[in-house]
Amino acid sequence: MAGTRRDASRSKGRGRTLILAASLIALSGCITDGFMPGGDTYAWTKPNTTRAQRRLDINECTLAAAREVPPVMGTEIVPGIYDPGPVFCTGAGFFMTCSQSMGMSIPPMAVPVDYNVKLRQKYVDVCLQKKGYALAKVKFCQSKDDLVTEDCVSADKL
Repeated sequence: MAGTRRDASRSKGRGRTLILAASLIALSGCITDGFMPGGDTYAWTKPNTTRAQRRLDINECTLAAAREVPPVMGTEIVPGIYDPGPVFCTGAGFFMTCSQSMGMSIPPMAVPVDYNVKLRQKYVDVCLQKKGYALAKVKFCQSKDDLVTEDCVSADKL
């Protein structure tokens, strides 16, 4: 009976690992490409590489990062706050009457945090650089006319 519990526990752990790996693959495009502060968009680029090859390389690096840099989970406490509520005033001058509506208290919350997220992303970045990729700023075309007049990339090309 005890052996069965241990086996069930192991299979749950494997299931979680598979879910984490699948999530990382699904999010790999979001993690490595996207908006950076200031509104600029960056993407991993490599000359003479197809979109399919780029996706494959990003997925390989993301899976390697998941294997080599496992999650280190912790808990952070988000402090609670008290919002006294809005103040409503009617009348004018000496005859003004003000009242405050009922306030609201938001209690502190414990939030799960993976402390290895940045390290895992750094692993992906270094892996892609070793494969010959560079992070480059790209401008997305707003319309088909832009493809002719401006140096931009359509979203379906990335």
